[in-house]
Amino acid sequence: MFPVGLTAALQHGQGRPAAHRVQSALMLWAIAFDDLLDSGRSSGAQVKEVLKECELLTSPRWESVAGSVEVTRALRHLRVELCLAPRWADVSDVWCSEFAAFLRASSLERSFSLTDRWSQGDLLLDLYLEHAQHSIALPWLLVGGMAFEQDPKVFKSLPLLSALAVQCGRAARLSNDIATHSREKTEGRLNAVSLLHAARGARSSRNEDLIRDSVNAVDVRLRREAAKARELAASISTDSGTEDRFIDVMTLGIEIYARSDFRVMAGDALPPQGRSPGSREARTPDV
Repeated sequence: MFPVGLTAALQHGQGRPAAHRVQSALMLWAIAFDDLLDSGRSSGAQVKEVLKECELLTSPRWESVAGSVEVTRALRHLRVELCLAPRWADVSDVWCSEFAAFLRASSLERSFSLTDRWSQGDLLLDLYLEHAQHSIALPWLLVGGMAFEQDPKVFKSLPLLSALAVQCGRAARLSNDIATHSREKTEGRLNAVSLLHAARGARSSRNEDLIRDSVNAVDVRLRREAAKARELAASISTDSGTEDRFIDVMTLGIEIYARSDFRVMAGDALPPQGRSPGSREARTPDV
């Protein structure tokens, strides 16, 4: 399982138990939501209804949504918890915007994963990242955590911190895709590595040299995006060091995925063929 408690601690430090509890619960919700969309156990109509209810939970009418399934009922409960956070009013608009972007990106990726269009390489990596930086969930998680901040400089820097959250999501997505590309290729899901593999004219997933080249290309892009996040963080100055904690969370995610697909580590999936858990597959740890 992804270390949600450690991730919450990195963002919130010590002495804020409510922030730790809510942030950990939101991370677990994001994992459950991803499972619901990708498990194949829900029909297209059921998934569409869940997405609609989640979208309504970011709207002014959110209190009218009871939730037809457990995942939406849980999100409604967490929405109440966020409303009780001391600075929710300062971040609510940005959070709702980022969460809506997460829902749109998740829906779009699912629609492509159910077709063979993406396997033809007609989606460019930049276009993919414009959506995938949101579907990784990190931007709205980081923004939501700011509702528990007390440092007034955080809210004066909210536009920059929001942009930093998205940039961290961009790097985290690429790290995730490197770790999960073998499994997601089998599942028929969008992934940056498979996208580049297809765009390079691959005819077979067994073309190991081409796959390795695609992994390396995504790794180079990952380093570039992580560097951009650090540069942006260096331009922000809060007394609480919120920008540095965003980077810490991003770095932890990158390092976890540098070791393996965390679903493989958790026993939710089999290791990709030819790769054992713990393999870094052309990765180095100094991202």
